[in-house]
Amino acid sequence: MLTVIVSAAALLVSIAAFVHSVRSSKVQTELTLREIELVRIQIANEHEKKKSVVSADVSARLYSLGSHKWRVRTYNRGPGNALNVSIASDNTGYIIDSEKNDKLPLRSLESGHSVDLLAAIHLQSKRKAEITLVWMDTSGKEHTKEVALTF
Repeated sequence: MLTVIVSAAALLVSIAAFVHSVRSSKVQTELTLREIELVRIQIANEHEKKKSVVSADVSARLYSLGSHKWRVRTYNRGPGNALNVSIASDNTGYIIDSEKNDKLPLRSLESGHSVDLLAAIHLQSKRKAEITLVWMDTSGKEHTKEVALTF
């Protein structure tokens, strides 16, 4: 009778240990899946950081140096260099053609640098006009950006 009680107790302990190991295995599997997902997210973030280091962000704005002295400043505010920077469409009439032909396309516009173009603003000029900037980043991808110039 004692052996039956001991064997029954051993059976209960082994069943409890088995249930505990199954639950632990499920928890461990769930944790492993979460770790895999976190690693995927970290890898994706690293790829995005690498892309952002390569990409340039070229923009332009119209500004005044005083009475009747206007400039269009084209600048790169992204972390990467911009290559072959040009103005694809300029139906504003703001930028003087000889100025645009002499200075553009820029072979390279480094991060934080800019180039100023002379602008001709008169009483019949539109208050708001758009230009299209075109450039390539160092990976060779071409970008375009519509910029509204206002005065």
